Amino acid sequence: MNILPIEGIGNGQSFTIEKPRETGGTGFGVRLKQALSEVNELQQDADKAMADVTMGKLGIHEGMLAITEADMSLRLLVQVRNKIMDAYKEISRM
Repeated sequence: MNILPIEGIGNGQSFTIEKPRETGGTGFGVRLKQALSEVNELQQDADKAMADVTMGKLGIHEGMLAITEADMSLRLLVQVRNKIMDAYKEISRM
């Protein structure tokens, strides 16, 4: 079994930092706008479901499901906002 020695950085090797590759994905800002749009749509669907329940067009269970889904998505969005604000404050302290 041939074991190779560990070589240090100071042996003339040069290291370069590569630029991040374009993944073709969406950026953070675009994804955040999409999330805001989705939460807004869920809130509007919940409002419509409440109106439909009061008019008898929709059952109470379906209406409550729409309201709960909108509530959970809004809570998640608020938590993401809080994490972003915490990260901003932490970076500004550096």
